[in-house]
Amino acid sequence: MRVNVLGAILCARAAKASMVERGAGRIINQVSAGAFMGGGIYGISKLALVSVTVGLARSLGPLGINVNAIAPGLVENEPGMRSLPADHPARAALAAAIPGKKQAPAEDLLGTLLLLASPAGDWINGQTISVDGGWVMRL
Repeated sequence: MRVNVLGAILCARAAKASMVERGAGRIINQVSAGAFMGGGIYGISKLALVSVTVGLARSLGPLGINVNAIAPGLVENEPGMRSLPADHPARAALAAAIPGKKQAPAEDLLGTLLLLASPAGDWINGQTISVDGGWVMRL
């Protein structure tokens, strides 16, 4: 909770003055598809970060600061493989529930990150965008 929730709040607080001075800014939090799976302290902390993202978007939006989040699925990088190794049965079970691309390198998150950070993302605020092959689908 300290890292995933309080860390994001403290970073936003630290960046706010500079962004207000410039008249605009972007905060992009990294949550997780695990936020929407229900259960476990990791998922709870990431779901809390979704709520923090919305709260910050509401309070900082009028100051020209957009706050959004990216929720990746199964990422093929060292931290992802350390938390859920490639040969772990749970990884195969999770992948079976994904209708699209099952897992991806961290670089597959860059398009969404660039969208949110660029002028093309000017009208996106308070959103959590899932980049996960369709693992988490919301109405």
